[in-house]
Amino acid sequence: MQKHFDADKVAQLLQNKKAAKNWSGFHPKDNHRGLVIGTAILFDDAGIANPGMTLQIELRIPTIVDDCLITLSVFQRIGSRRHRVYQLEVCPQDKLSHNGKEQIHGPHEHMPNGEVLPVREIGVDCQNWQGIVDFFLSRTNIDPFDLEQPC
Repeated sequence: MQKHFDADKVAQLLQNKKAAKNWSGFHPKDNHRGLVIGTAILFDDAGIANPGMTLQIELRIPTIVDDCLITLSVFQRIGSRRHRVYQLEVCPQDKLSHNGKEQIHGPHEHMPNGEVLPVREIGVDCQNWQGIVDFFLSRTNIDPFDLEQPC
């Protein structure tokens, strides 16, 4: 049994087809006013749950449409720790969203190996919920599922 986070193995899991099941729907996040969150369990193409792998979508309900913050993530729980496998963060193009070795403004993604990449894909922006979801599902190889627009 895997006892530690193996970025190569997780990258391979990310390449495999998956289905999100047991979607919770969006509900207010308990410890942050103005945020909503939804989760699902990830299954492989044989219908078997991927050990510890979950999908989580969290977003801030914006007071202004162009001021979104949407985070779509795949996590893997190993023991008591939850590791980020992949994450897409969407915010306005002009907003500083990642302050690492290189600053990134606007949408970006966190890869299994720790690399952070800007996302310049047309349609991955605050005004296009379906474009965000489609990009995320394609990058994580998760089959489309009924995912309501939260706001």
